[in-house]
Amino acid sequence: MDGNDASKKLVCCFWGNNLEIENAVLLQVYPQINGDESQELFCHKKCLRDGLHESVPVHPDLLDDEI
Repeated sequence: MDGNDASKKLVCCFWGNNLEIENAVLLQVYPQINGDESQELFCHKKCLRDGLHESVPVHPDLLDDEI
């Protein structure tokens, strides 16, 4: 995304809520593990944490909620 995209709003893939791009977590999904095609999804940090099993470790930057 170029610098002009910072003002665009996205939609959280878990709840459908609006999401500011500067607060978004980017999820890149590969439908086939050996495939070249992927899809980019966006979500809030909290939504990702809430959706993961408690035994899955997460990057420390995902522990701080966006402002």
